Order: sequence, then C-alpha cells, then structure tokens
Amino acid sequence: MSDYFQRQPQPDEIRENMRSFSSWFEVDLDNLGYNLKEIQQRVGVEVMAVVKNNAYGHGLLPVTAFLNEKGVNWFMVAKLYEAIKVKEAGLDCNVLNMDALFSEKQFDQVVKHDIVQTVYRKDTADRLNESAERQE
Repeated sequence: MSDYFQRQPQPDEIRENMRSFSSWFEVDLDNLGYNLKEIQQRVGVEVMAVVKNNAYGHGLLPVTAFLNEKGVNWFMVAKLYEAIKVKEAGLDCNVLNMDALFSEKQFDQVVKHDIVQTVYRKDTADRLNESAERQE
C-alpha cells in the first residue's frame, strides 16, 4: 500500500491554504469507494480506472492513490505526463498511456517508468523496443 495519504498536509494546513481561493471542491472518497465496490460487484472482472485529465478534475494523485488502496491495479491516462506523475508518486500499480509518442525522450520515459504504452503503429513498437535495448 502507498504512503501517499500520510505525506499530505494536515487538515489545519489545508484549511489555511483554502483561504487563498475563492472556491474549491471536495471529493468524498467514501462515495468513490462505494461506487467502485458497486462496479466491481456488477462487472465481475478487474477494473481499470480511467483517471485522465486530472481524474476528470478531481485530482489525479489522490483519486489514483485511493483507488489503488482499494485494490485497483490498472489506471488509464490520456497523456504521458500523467502516467509519469502516477509512477513517480510511488504507487504500486500499472499505468496504460493512451498518448501518442513522438520524441526519443518520450519513448525513453515510457521504458524508464515501466509504463504500458498503447501502440498504434509498428514503428512505435520498434522505437519502444530500441529504447528498451538502450536502457538495458
């Protein structure tokens, strides 16, 4: 399990930080957990949570960390930078990146961070393979 939530600010610090904003929203993680449980019971297979676009504006890392603690092992993102953020947070999970890759640096980041990459073309697979061989 991740120590993500133990590394977060204390409630007093959060309240103080909120004073500098004109608005905010709060996500009830208990409701998110309830929804996950309902989905798991209905589908009967492993759930891959889609957390693209900052978990639809609800907070990429808090939502991913919470769902991971509830047993979700797979997460899908739309952008490579999101996949890297999840991996660098130290969560024990798999991340599927849907973003297209263009630069050698991007291919290297996918391999370095052990990100599962959606492959649309053979040359993408070849470039991922080349990056993996360079990093051996």
